Amino acid sequence: MILICVGDDGDVHVFKNVLTYDCLTKEDLDNVCEELNVEPTFTKTEMDIIKYRLGKFDNMADINDLCWIVKDVISERK
Repeated sequence: MILICVGDDGDVHVFKNVLTYDCLTKEDLDNVCEELNVEPTFTKTEMDIIKYRLGKFDNMADINDLCWIVKDVISERK
């Protein structure tokens, strides 16, 4: 199946050969932060970076991708 996602800003992403619907939510972000033992507070800019980078994967991003991005965003704070 083909999954077409339209972002809040109107940007469109098309994923081909999708086997199942899956999405990452704010709750997933909170859970990743809890696992990493970091406070789940991000600036608007950081949230925009997280969302943008999740949308750049060739395949649909998963929890491991989210975890990697969160670690990277947090490391950029220093």
